[in-house]
Amino acid sequence: MTVAEFFEANKTGYALRDPVICKDGLRLSIQASMSHYCNPAENNAEHYTHVEVSSPNPIRSLRQYGKSGVYAYVPIEKVESLVKHHGGIVKVGGKEV
Repeated sequence: MTVAEFFEANKTGYALRDPVICKDGLRLSIQASMSHYCNPAENNAEHYTHVEVSSPNPIRSLRQYGKSGVYAYVPIEKVESLVKHHGGIVKVGGKEV
């Protein structure tokens, strides 16, 4: 599953989207809404150009976007590349996709 497919399948309004797990075990929270660091800053946008990403472990390739495991306004292409590098999204909220 790609990040774009994840957003399409998980329209939540204000609610947090479930965390994703990549094939190699990388765990990410990928969020976008009027309450997150994203563009556009709206709920259930048709397309986001930048999203908020967090992880329990620091992600070296995202450190220019923040510290302490929360990364703001990360270009969606960068997130897609990160997810692809880690084998793609295989679980959302603990359920296989």
